Amino acid sequence: MVKRETYEDPSVSFHRVLTQAEITQKTPLAIAVSGGGDSVALMHMARHMNPFIFIIDHGLRRGSNSEALRVKKQAEGLGLKALVLSWAHHGIKTALQEKARKARYHLLGAACRDHNIKHLLVGHSADDQAETVLMRLDRGTGWRGAAGMRTVSYGGLWPELAGIYLIRPLLGVSRAGLRRYNRAHGLDWIEDPSNENLKFTRIVARQRLAQKPVLRRAMLALSGDMQMGRRAEREYFDQNFRPYVRVDDAGGIYLSRPVPPAFLRILIMSASGKGGYIDQASLAALAKSLWHDDFKAHTLAGAYVVRQGEGRYFTRDPVAVKGRAHMAPIGQSPLERDQLSLWDGRFWIKSRRAGLSVRPLWGYVGKLKGALHDYVNALPAAARPALPLIMAGEDIITVAAVPIADLYIKAAISDEFLRYEVA
Repeated sequence: MVKRETYEDPSVSFHRVLTQAEITQKTPLAIAVSGGGDSVALMHMARHMNPFIFIIDHGLRRGSNSEALRVKKQAEGLGLKALVLSWAHHGIKTALQEKARKARYHLLGAACRDHNIKHLLVGHSADDQAETVLMRLDRGTGWRGAAGMRTVSYGGLWPELAGIYLIRPLLGVSRAGLRRYNRAHGLDWIEDPSNENLKFTRIVARQRLAQKPVLRRAMLALSGDMQMGRRAEREYFDQNFRPYVRVDDAGGIYLSRPVPPAFLRILIMSASGKGGYIDQASLAALAKSLWHDDFKAHTLAGAYVVRQGEGRYFTRDPVAVKGRAHMAPIGQSPLERDQLSLWDGRFWIKSRRAGLSVRPLWGYVGKLKGALHDYVNALPAAARPALPLIMAGEDIITVAAVPIADLYIKAAISDEFLRYEVA
């Protein structure tokens, strides 16, 4: 029997989640506000915490810029700083919603990093959760996917949200409850006409759930049960596997004991700097063969795993960095002065000097001298070609995590990333 659905009071849910996430009045926050009823309610609830409001103009329909400016004025009317972020494109023909989602989070992540904000709030509701679970089940998801969206995730879309905690304080609140909140506080919101477009999978799911309340309750009940399983699994991983993982300052990972495929997936994504889907059959095959006596090396999803002593070393796939027939190599790119950037999804770099650039080390290993030569040659050979090389013109400045004045460079793989694996 499906449990009867209950929803929290919006303000209670908001404060409960922020307390659990250890967010205080002094924590720098940003909120993604579309102008729809959910995000407008969230903006109003958070107004006393002085969040920065980021408004995305996707540029997908006439009048979108006017709507974005209207939302900006609404935010400023609450005494909040607001910025419109515009998606520059030349018309999207296929996979519109997925491309818009990635573009949206790319803009939001960059804006957060530019303003030194690590916590981004979004207004997803319980109805959004039910829709997400239903769509994932239709695609044949496993039990982890059926858990739906997390209340708190770190780098929830990598590399777009690298370094950012994505927080959903309203997942326990119904869409109808948020509309009631808005009416009670005299708040206006925008109804997006694309929410009626049945060409979009989410809208089809939304209508199915509206027609069958028992199905919506089932999706939320399933999500709740699977989230408990996911939390239990994470605690199990923390206790039994993470103590056997060591991350070095060159972004490589050393593993000293066998782990299940679900944990192996986290290591693969961490070493590659790439989020997204990993073929489950390939992952299971790697987990099975990884600790055989005859294992030497293997590539998967942009990562390279090689035997090192009694353990296994995970690093970036050097062939992917050099380029394949269907994939361009990673070339040399300029570093913008005083701007934090994420290179290849793996290294944070910020330079106070003008005129510097970054490229992979391959082709330059033999040109290193002195301390740089010693540092690189002390690393596993497999890790060397994909390390970031900092240059000024044709002059070598530094490599990977070797510090120099006026340059910050650090591996993006962290304890936080390993704990809050990409969702």
